[in-house]
Amino acid sequence: MKKKLIIIIISVLILIGAACLSFPAISNLINDCLNKSKIDSYNNNVNSSSQEEIDKLYESAKKYNEAIASKYFSSDYSSKYNEILSKYNNIMNFCDGLICYIEIPKINIKLPVYHGSEEVLKKGAAHLEQTSFPIGGNNTHACISAHSGYPTQKFFDDINELQSGDMIYIHILNQTLSYKVYKTDIVLP
Repeated sequence: MKKKLIIIIISVLILIGAACLSFPAISNLINDCLNKSKIDSYNNNVNSSSQEEIDKLYESAKKYNEAIASKYFSSDYSSKYNEILSKYNNIMNFCDGLICYIEIPKINIKLPVYHGSEEVLKKGAAHLEQTSFPIGGNNTHACISAHSGYPTQKFFDDINELQSGDMIYIHILNQTLSYKVYKTDIVLP
């Protein structure tokens, strides 16, 4: 009887240890599936949108980007800047706050990018408010951030592996913007 109890206890401890060791991999797998589902939903919504609807979304993002750029070039633009800034969450709001998605093949990352807030950093990448929407163009500087070392999901954990020449892709509406890494800097928390 005593031997059976010891075998049961050891078996349970081994199972608990195996579960603890496999948690990161299982959690990552689940979150990758959730991200893929969000990205697939985004792509389906984009594909079912008319070109006129897509053009309106691009136009609103372009006006926002112009206001952001103009704020730095002209103080006379501040009222227009404040007005458009107040509409931030409604611009490019496609699929529950989803703006686009980012793909970094070298580190095997494909993450949805949401309107920026502390809360969205738990489920994907965040577009930093008061930076340009990532639609390309002159005088635009979009900032997309994500956690590294988050306990339940892999976000930008391996971003330090990127080197000059590596590619990053932003999939936004019906376009894919390609960026090449030319320099890396470590930003402290």
